[in-house]
Amino acid sequence: MTSGDILAEAWGDYWEQEYKNKKAEQERIEGGMMKIHELKTWPEYYQPMEEGIKRFEWRRNDRNFEVGDCLLLKEWTSATGSYTGREQLVYVEYIMGKQHEFGIHNEYVIMSIRKIGFKELTDILLDGKP
Repeated sequence: MTSGDILAEAWGDYWEQEYKNKKAEQERIEGGMMKIHELKTWPEYYQPMEEGIKRFEWRRNDRNFEVGDCLLLKEWTSATGSYTGREQLVYVEYIMGKQHEFGIHNEYVIMSIRKIGFKELTDILLDGKP
C-alpha cells in the first residue's frame, strides 16, 4: 500500500465519520434529544473562550456529551468558592475522543464549540437547525 493509498483511506474514514456526526446531530435536534449541560469553568479558561480565542472544551465525559448539545459555561473561582456571574452558552459542533483517538484517554473528550446566544438556542429548539 502506498502512502497515497493510506492517506486516501484515512480521509475516507474521516469524511465518513463527519457524515455520521452531522446526521446524528440533526437527528438529536429534530428528536428533541439535545441536552444543555451546566459546567463550572475557571477564569483562566473562561476568558479566552469569551474572547473567541479558545474554541474547544476538554472534559471528562461523565455526562455523555454529544454533537448538538449545548454547554452553559459558568465562570467559577476557587478563591471564593463561588460563581462570578459570568456565563456563556456554546454549541458542540464536533467531539474527538469517543473512539480512543490520538491518545485521548477514553474517559475524556475534546469538543469543538461555537458561542451562541440564547436567541440562537431558541431558534435551534424551534426550527431544529443549528
